[in-house]
Amino acid sequence: MKGTFTVISRDRLNGMLAADEDRFDWLGEDTDERGWLWSHWKDKKTGHGYAVLQAVTVHMGFNSSPKEKVDEFCKIVEEQGFCKASWGVTGRTKHMILAQELADMLPQYKFEIGYNYDCTAYRRDEE
Repeated sequence: MKGTFTVISRDRLNGMLAADEDRFDWLGEDTDERGWLWSHWKDKKTGHGYAVLQAVTVHMGFNSSPKEKVDEFCKIVEEQGFCKASWGVTGRTKHMILAQELADMLPQYKFEIGYNYDCTAYRRDEE
């Protein structure tokens, strides 16, 4: 994406959109040289651009969390501040069990585990 963008948090963007949704245009998404996904927004009033980092998802595999995938997951959490995990399983309950097992393995991170296939970890300093 060409142009200059100020990096902001998802929470800050949500606050700005809540205050005046019609003021902002979504310009699309783009990946950088590291493979990180960014969402780009433009303030129609000032012309200022904003970029928000989107969560990377590490696909752990089926019915387990192999060490190399856990290591990849931890690296992303440390670099970006957060990461999502997913498993190739059928059923929300099994996904939640695997997510809780990952959370138990990585107590240094704060986890949000939801019923609808949600598993996101955050660095504790990002709270």
